[in-house]
Amino acid sequence: MLFVLAGFAFSAINLAVIDTEADPSVASLREELTEAEQRYITQEIRRQARSNLPESYNVMTEQAVMVMGDAVLQECSEENCMVAFGEKIGADYVTQGTVSKFKDIFVLTIEIYETRKGMLIVSSDPIESADLNKFIPKIRKVAPDFFKKFMDAAKKEEKKEKQQKRAQKHKEDSEKTMIGIHAGLNIYRYSDDNDAYDMGQGFSGGLAVRMPFTNRLFLNSGLDLCYRELFSWEGGDGSMSEFIVSIPVLLQFIPVEDGSFYIAAGAQADIPITSSLKYGDSEYDLGRATADIGAVLGLGYMVTPGFVIDFKAIMNVLPVFAKDDEEYGLLMQLGFGATYFF
Repeated sequence: MLFVLAGFAFSAINLAVIDTEADPSVASLREELTEAEQRYITQEIRRQARSNLPESYNVMTEQAVMVMGDAVLQECSEENCMVAFGEKIGADYVTQGTVSKFKDIFVLTIEIYETRKGMLIVSSDPIESADLNKFIPKIRKVAPDFFKKFMDAAKKEEKKEKQQKRAQKHKEDSEKTMIGIHAGLNIYRYSDDNDAYDMGQGFSGGLAVRMPFTNRLFLNSGLDLCYRELFSWEGGDGSMSEFIVSIPVLLQFIPVEDGSFYIAAGAQADIPITSSLKYGDSEYDLGRATADIGAVLGLGYMVTPGFVIDFKAIMNVLPVFAKDDEEYGLLMQLGFGATYFF
């Protein structure tokens, strides 16, 4: 028993095909539909499930169903009983055929239920036959479309459930202040009136804080430690690099209720810790202490509740350098980042 349970614990999706039953409202069927015929129909439904479902679906064997569920279904004609049985044996979905009769015509209907919610996922069109033995070729004929319909319905329900969970998580997150860790890559374009420069690059990491105003409007701030190479001269003769502390203050707005995309705007202060200029074999400490103030415009996407990726463009509103009465140097940044909120 433990071996059987362990075998199914790692299966992605368990589907159990349980014994076909006779419609209890038709008294004559108890005599016309023998146990052997019921089992034969059940086995064919199980074979078709294996043939038409991908490997991600584990169609439980007859032995597993019997061992794990005691194979007591004779009085299980109610939907909730069938679902409870499926839950008992560890099946995600439970499948059963029901044979009824209209005048001289036998009618077989196959249904699949989700055990966790107890809901009907898909029901086959009535399969009619004047002879019980002729159900088998008809089951084989309708099985591909039936199980495809089941997979489509199951995926649709799974997607709906994920959206509901996402919306619920978003609602919960929008009502509380969240703290997370942030990492990013940056590209810099420096320019002034004197020289031409190649673009620089850098990386950053630190803490992020998100505080809600409403469920669609947030204040985002944080503290990042960044290394950046602002520029290098064409030809590779020299470069300027810095370690800075970066403090963004942004408003984030989600245009669509419970949406994943947001737009952001605000300001960012970059405070130099060390600033050096390399030229040839020499290195000079610039001693730069003035904070760079930039206007920020960005976009973000919530991959999962709590995990966000973002893109932002930053344009300095103040010159980078100030010497005596002279101010010069414009800096534009493009940043790509990811944040994980706890």
